[in-house]
Amino acid sequence: MKLKLFLAVLIIVSASNAQDRLVKIFHVYQEPRLTMEVGPARVVIETHDSSSIILEAELPKGDLYTVKTAQDGDKIHVRLEPGGTLGWMLQPLTYLTQEVAFYVKVPASCCIVLDTWGSRMEIRGVNGEIRARSGSEVTRLIRSFFKLSQS
Repeated sequence: MKLKLFLAVLIIVSASNAQDRLVKIFHVYQEPRLTMEVGPARVVIETHDSSSIILEAELPKGDLYTVKTAQDGDKIHVRLEPGGTLGWMLQPLTYLTQEVAFYVKVPASCCIVLDTWGSRMEIRGVNGEIRARSGSEVTRLIRSFFKLSQS
């Protein structure tokens, strides 16, 4: 019975191959900085000749993911979160069947901080500082558990 339920959910999740597209433009000036916290995703960062950061995200259709963004001066923060109840419940399965992709264009002098787990990263042409951290979802869950237990 559990196997049938698992297969039914997997089929439903994988059947929705349609994509939602999100595009946001952030105007930056002297010291642009991009911070991204994204789960398993494809992240492609390239430079362009403009004083803006252009974020394009391709998400599975539906309420599975939410992209949250914030701007504080020249600092841009991007975070990928499961969306809605269905997103939280199906999060482990959607990582197996649905790919999220981020295509970002930044000024060449942009500093980049990537905090990912299981992502494919491509960074081209950036002259600013690049910091990247990646790990498995299991490691992330263990860290979260210990942070909660210490609170």
